[in-house]
Amino acid sequence: MSRLAWVPRLGLIAAIGLVPVVAGCQNAKDQATVTPSADAPPVAAPRGPFQGMADADGPTDDHAIRLKLAGLSSAEEMTRDRARLDTAALKNSYEMAFRLAFAARVAERNYPESARLIGTIISAQPEYAPAYRVLGYALFNMDRGTEALAAYKRAVAVDPNYGEAHYALAFLFAMGDRAVGREHFKKAMELGIKDERNLEGQFYPRTP
Repeated sequence: MSRLAWVPRLGLIAAIGLVPVVAGCQNAKDQATVTPSADAPPVAAPRGPFQGMADADGPTDDHAIRLKLAGLSSAEEMTRDRARLDTAALKNSYEMAFRLAFAARVAERNYPESARLIGTIISAQPEYAPAYRVLGYALFNMDRGTEALAAYKRAVAVDPNYGEAHYALAFLFAMGDRAVGREHFKKAMELGIKDERNLEGQFYPRTP
């Protein structure tokens, strides 16, 4: 997750189960969706310094849709995860979906198209955890918070050592079930994720 610029008006509902729906993938209506748990408790999105969108600071790559070079949701992360896909077509789709979700310039982002492209990847490789993280971010910014949380949960279910997804969950749970959020934050730190959002200082201070 990087350049996490969440929409604080959403009240998220903890959800389980991810059902990819990919039909044709010829238009923006083709996307992966999630099925929430009916009795799941609410999780509020954090408020405060994370409100609003802002362009990324620092150097970017030279692609037409630029990414910051390093850190969360960066060109470095995209390149690492892209290499795990099986075909050139899937690699290209993933790169474009990633760029459209996390572009350094907010004006270059296209969340519906990112979700559509990710749907094709999930259909082909349903155990590819990075797809669910990109999907989660895109869905959240499309005001589909329940499904977004379910996508992040699916990412760590597929890959329990996926640090970026644990960090995203720590952020989402920060104003809801903070005990759960702390566990995800702890796991993310153990996996070497940099605390770019200062979650420790704001929500998860170290205990003696």
